Amino acid sequence: MPMLRLAVAIGMMGLGAIAVFMGLSVLIVSLSNDSITYRYSRDGAEVADSIDRATDPSGYWRAIGLMGGLPTLLGLVGVLYGRRVLKG
Repeated sequence: MPMLRLAVAIGMMGLGAIAVFMGLSVLIVSLSNDSITYRYSRDGAEVADSIDRATDPSGYWRAIGLMGGLPTLLGLVGVLYGRRVLKG
């Protein structure tokens, strides 16, 4: 059981660090460009969508929060939880 607890803590720290990095990357790039562009697949075709700050301010800030702020916050919680478990 202690090995499983160790593996979960290290996994939380690793995935949390990745989430923090990705979230901060999205925040920095999106805030500097005043737009968010993302791509996804729908019915086998690639679809590109863009949200501009000037045309859709509420959608822009919602996307900033969901794509940048939330992963950063949850990743930080994961890193701190893993660190706390490892300390004892």
